[in-house]
Amino acid sequence: MAQVDSRPADAPRADYDVVVIGAGIGGLAAGALLADAGARVLLVERQAVLGGYCHSWYRKVKVNGDIHKFRFDAGAVEFSGAHDGGTLSVLFDRLRVRERIEWLRCDHTYRIGQTVIRVPPDWRDYVAQLGAAFPHEVSGIAAFFDAMRQVAESRQWLAAANGGIARQARTDEERARFQREHAFAAKWVDRPVVELLAAHVTQAAARTALLRLSHFLTADMHTLTVGNASNLYRFYFVGGYYPRGGTGLVANTLADAIRERGGHVMSRTEVRRIRLEGGCVRGVVLDDGREIDADIVVSNSDFRRTFGELLPADALTPDLRASVEGMRPTASGFTVYLAMDFVPTGVRSYTVDGSYAFHIPSLLDPTAAAPGCSVFEVRTIFDKTDNWFCGQEERSLNAWRKSPEYALRKRRFGDWLLTRAEGLVPNLRKHILYRTDASPLTYARYSHASHGALYGWTGRPGAFDSGCTPIDGLYLVGSSALGAGVEGAVISAANAADAILPGLLSCGTRFPAAGAPAANIDGFPDLRGTVPAFSS
Repeated sequence: MAQVDSRPADAPRADYDVVVIGAGIGGLAAGALLADAGARVLLVERQAVLGGYCHSWYRKVKVNGDIHKFRFDAGAVEFSGAHDGGTLSVLFDRLRVRERIEWLRCDHTYRIGQTVIRVPPDWRDYVAQLGAAFPHEVSGIAAFFDAMRQVAESRQWLAAANGGIARQARTDEERARFQREHAFAAKWVDRPVVELLAAHVTQAAARTALLRLSHFLTADMHTLTVGNASNLYRFYFVGGYYPRGGTGLVANTLADAIRERGGHVMSRTEVRRIRLEGGCVRGVVLDDGREIDADIVVSNSDFRRTFGELLPADALTPDLRASVEGMRPTASGFTVYLAMDFVPTGVRSYTVDGSYAFHIPSLLDPTAAAPGCSVFEVRTIFDKTDNWFCGQEERSLNAWRKSPEYALRKRRFGDWLLTRAEGLVPNLRKHILYRTDASPLTYARYSHASHGALYGWTGRPGAFDSGCTPIDGLYLVGSSALGAGVEGAVISAANAADAILPGLLSCGTRFPAAGAPAANIDGFPDLRGTVPAFSS
């Protein structure tokens, strides 16, 4: 593990203590926690807007002759861990910014064939409701929920001793204790959830309902482990939430926390290379050639980009190189964003037969749309993305992205999604004031994720729970560390910060006095409300 101050005492200080690559939630949370502990932090983001898949963008639309602003969410639509004592609440309490975000409790509705299930806020009522819908599965449904509750609670067993942040067992003693105290979870946590479900429930429609939230993490529920499924079940047990003001408020709040603690945030700037000396991190090289010194780099970048592009080839061991080359991106998706001239009645979030979903954030937070109007987002996810990229790498896609063939493909797919949605919202197209579509190319362009992957990578060489890597001074956060989801990104960020500065979470350890703050080499321009539409 890299030391906080590994240079000799008489050596000149680095420009920064920590450079964070990427302003996804993992990078922002790690940067904020380390800045709060006294580190001199520089965060570098290639886009104009912060947050990765957790950012908001705006469009001015004419409504009855007047111009109004509509707000859309790029990726994240709902957050776990925002309840009292949850991961996000612990983070924002620690940073003393919790009062800046008002969390709104979300609801779900599922349609499975002709069966419509409106999920009540209390999970016990939901168990009863599912039992009524599938009377032959009453006992199995209750047993499956109990199993998910046991595993979900076991995932938090070390949180109290870790500053309120969940983490995995890391020592032989901790692993043995987990086996003793959480025998059921230990048996099932890494096995496919479909196996556990099959042990309790036989009816296909009931199984589908019980794994309806799997689309938050994967396009194929058969790849979902019991442990990750139990994380999703926490949406039922403790609730899912949406921040009033849009998902971008979460990213902006964390960025403000970095700045307020003397850190710097650069946008429209890309890290081209991580500098190593003697196998240890010594800083980064930016796209304009500037070299930034730092003994610690936290990468919130795509896992394969971090190891395959930012590091020299000889920095990887043969085993690690083989693992990186063998990985595959997870599912990507497609979204149609609409500003509508009416307010739909009914539910905010509707998932239909697992094939697509629509979300109406303005029903929960009316500030997203003009009075009497709404924001309507139709989404789907899928594994096969090759036909969107035509076998090209992202850096060579500009010509394809601007071609009539790509525009036609995107428009046709978006039209297909709207046709599906009109089965539940008749005459939807007649009410459209504004439309833009996001394809896998869009997700790749804005997140810098290979092939627009929404959930990181398959075949990662181990779960980097602590963020540590084989490279001294290099840490990973975000989906490359623990997998998809905002709460998972925060957990990975907090544990990486604690690995960099042991005791940060449990007892508030601080960086050694760093002297004068580093000179700001570029400020982050305040672009909220003026960023480009999330489309390509």
